[in-house]
Amino acid sequence: MKAFFTGILFLCAIFLCVPASGQNATLFIDGQTINLTRDVPLDFFNTEGPMWDIECNPDGRGGNVKCMGKTVTVPWLINGSPMICEATEDGYEDGGGEVLSDEFCKMTDESATRSSLSAGLIGAVGDAGRQGAIRSVIATDQARARNSGVTTALGMNNPGPGAIEDVVQVEIERNFFDLVNAVYPAHAAILPTDFLARVGINSDDPAEWTQPMMSGGTYKSAGHVYSDAAGNKYLIPDSINVYELSENTSAGSAVNVTQGTDGAPDSFIIQSGSSADMLCFFNTDPRFPSGILGVADQHIPRQMWFDQATGGDAGGIDTVGFVNGEHVMNAMEIFTDLVNVDGVIEISVERWRFRDGGNEIRFRGGVDEPTGLAMSCQALGCVGNQNFVIPFGIALEVDPGLGGPAHFAARLEFDLVPGASTADVTHIRIELRQTSTGLLLASETFARNEVDPANPTATVCNGTAGFEEVCDDGLDNDLDGNTDCADPDCAPTAACGGTEDAAAGECADGLDNDADGLGDCDDPDCTDPLTGGPVADCLLPDVPGGFEESCANGDDDDGDGLTDCADPDCDGEPGPGGADCVVPG
Repeated sequence: MKAFFTGILFLCAIFLCVPASGQNATLFIDGQTINLTRDVPLDFFNTEGPMWDIECNPDGRGGNVKCMGKTVTVPWLINGSPMICEATEDGYEDGGGEVLSDEFCKMTDESATRSSLSAGLIGAVGDAGRQGAIRSVIATDQARARNSGVTTALGMNNPGPGAIEDVVQVEIERNFFDLVNAVYPAHAAILPTDFLARVGINSDDPAEWTQPMMSGGTYKSAGHVYSDAAGNKYLIPDSINVYELSENTSAGSAVNVTQGTDGAPDSFIIQSGSSADMLCFFNTDPRFPSGILGVADQHIPRQMWFDQATGGDAGGIDTVGFVNGEHVMNAMEIFTDLVNVDGVIEISVERWRFRDGGNEIRFRGGVDEPTGLAMSCQALGCVGNQNFVIPFGIALEVDPGLGGPAHFAARLEFDLVPGASTADVTHIRIELRQTSTGLLLASETFARNEVDPANPTATVCNGTAGFEEVCDDGLDNDLDGNTDCADPDCAPTAACGGTEDAAAGECADGLDNDADGLGDCDDPDCTDPLTGGPVADCLLPDVPGGFEESCANGDDDDGDGLTDCADPDCDGEPGPGGADCVVPG
């Protein structure tokens, strides 16, 4: 996944669960497995409103969310697999990646409190550090009024003793004040003199401190009604399950950048003009991400950001996170114009537009390390039982003054491709190759129904023909369950030991049969080991006796006096206008 907030459907979603279209769901309650099936005819529901409570099952396998008068059941499994919470980041010590529904307790306030975390996690530096929740996922007044205490056995490897005095909200607010007091001395000279009073520290007596009131999270869900064998009904969010803690952003200059110590988070001040009253922590909550993004949404190591800060000033940033009151932000993502020249090429794509009526596809994005690279893309899809791969070129434009990144804007016009339609495109594959050698350096495949869910395609390819497999990128490009050399499509390629086979006539067919970027006489495979020159039937283009390279360019490529469809070499090949050539016999 690239940027946390790059999603089309909810730009600033904090908890996005989008499983495949579900027909079966599994609950696990009180040690019992309960199998559900989706009702037919379909019975749809959705919510968008304040979240009143979130609770997990005692062993962590799913739970419930209360919103808009509904109780939505987050299942243990959908179609046999846990739901992926795509916009979360499992920041717990035993975690990594996104939070899954089989550990749903990780989304509760009880699990995220400081005392539920290990000393190693609290004291970790950089992206890995988490010092505990400083804000409830529900409204402050509701959190204070709810029944206190940890009422569920979390069923996870949480080494901490649990919420202090079994009062969750008390600990959350105490943690907020502790962290503010821990980082405040480093920023006191910049912040307003009444800053502590603004955030609720209005006396010398901690008993009088009051965290600012906040509305809590907004819950968005969409799904269907499911039933168990006894006829009990459940609202299962099999399409959308979103927890938005906030949609707070702040842009300006990051000043007084300060690395944390002894469990205190890294922090800085956002300054705009003469205003410097927004204190920022790097996110301390283990349920959500904490990171820095550069050009093309490339991950920037925290230490790199600190190292480039001159006199504590890290330059202009955009910050996305959630606030406590008006003056303290928990920063989950910081967007910068930095480039991490680490040799790992990052491709970022946004603003997808599949215009079936206009028969075109548009998208734009960036590449962080474009030097010496050429970009292309392929539209993948099928008509009937025949899959197709349609190539397009994309121009990379290097951004001046930003250390070498590039951007691109692609417009794929299918009116120029006879018989092709955007309605049948299911995937777009983007490739970056080294211009000097043609070597593939980066490849990423995007499913249409994921990047443009508001305008999905109804086309489903059965996979019998398969797409061209890129055989050295570690990806299952044709989506058949086989990767690189494990895919039979890759057997003839150079990456998997294949060669241009002279005995089979592959040194004179005008094709790069082994996909090494070299065709026919340009490929060392077509060298005669006795003479050191090309094999007997290897004929260079543009000389009499060679082959017609293109049958639609208006040129006599092989110098035999015959052009395009007039050349017997072109019989059955696409000619001018796209129609296959028919050469008189």
